[in-house]
Amino acid sequence: MRIFTATLFTALMVLSSSFQAHAADKHNHTAPIERQNSPTVNVTSPRTIKPGTPQALTLRLTDASGTPITVDKLTEVHTKKLHLFVVAPDFSEYLHVHPEAAKKTGEYTVMVKPEQSGYVVWADITLENGGHLPVRTTWGSPAAQPVISKTAQLTAEAAGIAAAIQDSVLTAGGDSTLQVKLHDASGKPVTNLEEFLGASAHLVGFDGAQTRLLHAHPMDGVKTPGMLQFHVNPPIAGVWKVFLQVQRAGAVLTFPFTLLVKAE
Repeated sequence: MRIFTATLFTALMVLSSSFQAHAADKHNHTAPIERQNSPTVNVTSPRTIKPGTPQALTLRLTDASGTPITVDKLTEVHTKKLHLFVVAPDFSEYLHVHPEAAKKTGEYTVMVKPEQSGYVVWADITLENGGHLPVRTTWGSPAAQPVISKTAQLTAEAAGIAAAIQDSVLTAGGDSTLQVKLHDASGKPVTNLEEFLGASAHLVGFDGAQTRLLHAHPMDGVKTPGMLQFHVNPPIAGVWKVFLQVQRAGAVLTFPFTLLVKAE
């Protein structure tokens, strides 16, 4: 699996209050792909992807009336005004970057190096006069929706660090606590995480068809060394692909998991 993280460039449908929770000890929001009067995002260039070649990905944000959304209309959330998730249809690539305003009104750009011919793109924004607004589009020519494995993957490794999901049972439409334990090669808990985009960790997940998105941050007050706890509320049952990102010793580490969410 190829995982990409941008370090050289500072770089999802309207969410109602029922889709988001912000508190001192939890942060969770879930996005559907359709909602009336929502903003839109479209990739303006390049329309055709050259796999393996660095490219300037440029996108355009507009409100429901078609008016460009300029950077002054965006509210900074977790140190950035625009979070962009670029995801391969089969989840073999996951890119979390932060585009900057381009010269053309309402356009934003960031350098990326795609490896496939098509992706699903989620732009995560918060308007100054409205709530959290994730919007979705595609880039290039994504392959037909692949069959995603229905086998749970609860462990992952990156840079000598192992991450394991602990006995977490997720149910669609219900509040759940997802626990992830981090330890090094010697088995010692990892306790020296650095702040990354305003949080100690970011958990971003998608249902198998990429019609829903989860974005959560660790809960405060967890006393078990090396343990991260997230408040999540997946809206639909089925397979979910989840990416945990943390920063340690100046490097961003990404851990991919596959979760099976049960029906109510």
